[in-house]
Amino acid sequence: MVDWDGAHLGSQAEDLASLAATFGWPLAERLAASQPAALRDARAIAATFALQQALPAALSGDRVMLADGLAGYVG
Repeated sequence: MVDWDGAHLGSQAEDLASLAATFGWPLAERLAASQPAALRDARAIAATFALQQALPAALSGDRVMLADGLAGYVG
């Protein structure tokens, strides 16, 4: 089954970042071998994933998800 509800034209870099987070950067690098700008942007986007988790957790009071999202930023 394919759920097309959220399908839209978007940034290839966002898709690459999601693939890299799930399957690793070697796959994303192979997929974007001819598109260095998309790969560069994907790395920048992926670097925000933890903060994208932390913000809603902070707003909702979910301390476990907040701690997990901030784990790489707090020493």
